[in-house]
Order: sequence, then C-alpha cells, then structure tokens
Amino acid sequence: MFIRMLFRHCVALLVFAGLGACGSNSIKRATGNPPIGSSRQGSDSQARYARTREALLAASRSSPNDPSLILERILFDKAAFRPADYEAEAKDLTSRFPRFARGWHYLGLYYLNRGRDMDALQPFVTAAGLAPDDADLHFYAGLCLYRNKRIRDARRMLETAVRLNPVQAEPYFMLARVYDERGTYPQAEAYAREYLSRTSRAAPGHYLLAKIYAAQALREKAEREISLALDLEPDNFQYWYLQGRIFQGFGRNERLMDAIRAFETALKRNPDHAESHTSLGRALLQAGRPADAVAHLDMGLRLSSQPGPLHYDLAQALLRTGRKEEGRKELARHRAYSSYIIRYNQLSRQIDRKSSDPGLRMQLAKFCLDSAQPEAAELILKEAIHQIPRSASNFYEFLATVYHEMGKEALAIVARDHAKRKDAG
Repeated sequence: MFIRMLFRHCVALLVFAGLGACGSNSIKRATGNPPIGSSRQGSDSQARYARTREALLAASRSSPNDPSLILERILFDKAAFRPADYEAEAKDLTSRFPRFARGWHYLGLYYLNRGRDMDALQPFVTAAGLAPDDADLHFYAGLCLYRNKRIRDARRMLETAVRLNPVQAEPYFMLARVYDERGTYPQAEAYAREYLSRTSRAAPGHYLLAKIYAAQALREKAEREISLALDLEPDNFQYWYLQGRIFQGFGRNERLMDAIRAFETALKRNPDHAESHTSLGRALLQAGRPADAVAHLDMGLRLSSQPGPLHYDLAQALLRTGRKEEGRKELARHRAYSSYIIRYNQLSRQIDRKSSDPGLRMQLAKFCLDSAQPEAAELILKEAIHQIPRSASNFYEFLATVYHEMGKEALAIVARDHAKRKDAG
C-alpha cells in the first residue's frame, strides 16, 4: 500500500541521515511519481499523474468517511509539491478524524522533516497512543522524544516498539544511542549488536559500537569497529572524524599523524564540520605546527555552536606563533567563559535542590543567553517545558527570544504560537 511504502522509506532516512529528515525529494522518489518535463514522456507522465489524482479524489468523494483515502490523496499531492498548504490539509484531517492514528503520524512527520521537533512531539505521541499495537508509530514517537531530549520517555517508547516488532532493526539502533548517551555501555553495546544482526546496512552499527568502545577507552575494539564502518561507507565524514578522535584520544603520539590524516579526510568530505576543524587544530598544535593550527581552530570557533572552550586552544596557538596581542585577547575570552561555567554550575545546583521552581530555570536560561550561549539556553527551556508544564507559556515566550537571537525566525514563530496556545488554554 502506498502509505506503508512511504512510511518504510522515511524510517531509514530519519535514523541514518544523522537523525535528519526525509525531505520532499525523498518523498517524491518513494511515491514513484515521474518528473514533469517538456518531452512526450513528460506529457505522458503528466497525464498519468492527472488520472491517478482524479481517481484518488473520486475514491475519497465516494467514501468521505474513510480517512485513509483522504490521507493518500494528501500525500500524493505532497509528492508533487502540491498543495502548498500541506500542513493545513494534514491538520484538517486530524481535526475531522481525531482517532485516525496515521493522520497524526504524518502531521508529526511533516514537522520533523522541517526541524520543528517540538511541534512534531504531540502528533507522534498521539499517534502511538491511538495505535498501541503499531511498532512503527511507537518507533517514531521514541525518535521524536529522543530529539526533544526526553531520554527516559524515548527509551520506554522504543522498548515498546521492540516488543511489538522484534524484527525491525531501527529501534535497536535508537536504543543503543539512548543507552550510549546515558553512559550505560553494556546495554548500548547489546542493542547495537541486535541492530547489526537484523540490518542490511551495517556501517552505522559499527560506527556506534566504535563510539561505545571509545567512551570506555577500549582502543583496539574501537579502532576495529570504525575501520569496519569506513570499509562500508568511506565517504561518511562522521566516520573519519571519529577515527581521528580515536587515534588522538588515548594519549599516544605514535598515532598523531594518523589522527591528522583522518581529520583532513573528514574535512574534504565536509569542509564546514566544526568538530573536525577543532580536533585537527588541536592535533596540529600537538604536532608542533601552531601556524597551521590557528587556521583550523579559528574556523572551528566560527562554526561551533559552543565556542567557549576553544578560546584557550586558539590562544595557545597564537602565542606560539608570536601573535601575542591576539593570544592575550583570546585568553581574556577564555577567562570570561570560565566565569560563565562557574556561575552556570552554581545555578544548576540550585535547580537540583528546587527542581520545581520555574524562576530558577528562567534565570539560568537568561544567564546563558546573556553570556552568548543560546544553545544552552534552548536546552534548558526545552527541559523546563517538559518538567514544569504549568509555566510552559513563559518558557515558550523566552524560547522565541532565544531562537530570534540564533537567527532561527521560523522556530521563533512556532515558539510564540505555542506560548499563545498555552495562554489561551
């Protein structure tokens, strides 16, 4: 069935494209709709498209109370980039058929594809609640919970997906990520192995195992797993970056040149990867090449979402090249960042003691934004929205300010809309 085919296609893309989203081009491929061109073949394609669309419209008119037919028509139009108001159509479907789980699912998928993780959460969780025996819907809900930093809820939802469908590989992969993030490495390794035993695409599993082993300082195992991942997918810059970190991270200089080569290879595949620039700069500094290190550390600082710790490294590189005035300025920035960390930790400890106090969380978020740390403020506010829902309106309102400062105007609009709905409700 059309919906199921599209659904399976998006599962793989969302999990393995860096937890990205299947965009409209991917959906177009999944539906099989041909491109519309000026040739005779293009004319035939247009005619087939028109006939198919008319058949879907006729079917939905003859069965106006069948939401699956309406959903197929909406998805068919979306695959051909019509209608422009896809979101409104999907919302209307959930309004007319609030018990139709797939309608909620595809509304959530629409938001997730556009980076609107907060908006996606309620539709996905609703869909899973309406279909308690549907493993796919529980998987997507778990994925969205994970992206919204609700790790405990994500684990429960993903474990339900595994129980409902023990054959599907992707939930095991996500559970391995959940346990890896929590530092529970035996469970993370076990789930990664379960994923590898079920998947036709092994590289992400080997990559994840390499991360798990590296976190435990199991160097030989980590090197073996990342080599397996690179053998399968040599163009993946994240794999090269991790290999460089493994070579660099165990304090043995004999692999330093290997680490430098790995980081350089990662940057050939993605010149804008902040972490590769940063790690390469540090490795070059360690190798006695401070002038080369400056360029990469400076680029890493410019690209990084959390540049604070990099000021010290850049300062050292500048000082070693004789650029003393610039080096002293970077040291001053590093001292300011260190003061920020001290105050951040003080406020965090107060929140630990009074976890239900919304004022403390708002104070910390404002402090982070004032300290030019908007990503930290975003994370604090997202957690606060979940943990103190009675104050969600105020948190959403300030989150809109944070997104504005980050230049994410679309997300700022979404956050303000949430704040208004919370006030109205």
